[in-house]
Amino acid sequence: MRNFHIRDVWWGVLDIWDKRVWLRRSVYLLITAGIISAGLWSWYYPQCLSKNSIKMTRDWIAAGKLRNAAEIVQKANDLMPERPEPWLLASELARLGGQYTLAARYACRAVKLAPEN
Repeated sequence: MRNFHIRDVWWGVLDIWDKRVWLRRSVYLLITAGIISAGLWSWYYPQCLSKNSIKMTRDWIAAGKLRNAAEIVQKANDLMPERPEPWLLASELARLGGQYTLAARYACRAVKLAPEN
């Protein structure tokens, strides 16, 4: 341990990095794939959630999984605060949970967003 220096380890890693071209290309490819995946996910996930959240919430309510439905409704309300459907589903969830004043408030919000319905 007396002759151990982190600098020697670092130079050994750099020597391996310089000698093995396949290693550099693999690491660069993985970094590029990670960046592209993160970018696509940040674009695709909100679109997928806003497209399917109403149906998924109704399915969770029908299955009796109110906690899962509440999580999806909350995300849908964050993504689509101007649409009345998530607020109606939030109202239904609050009513099923026995929170009638909260259900009325959510229903009023939905009516304000779409008075013609």
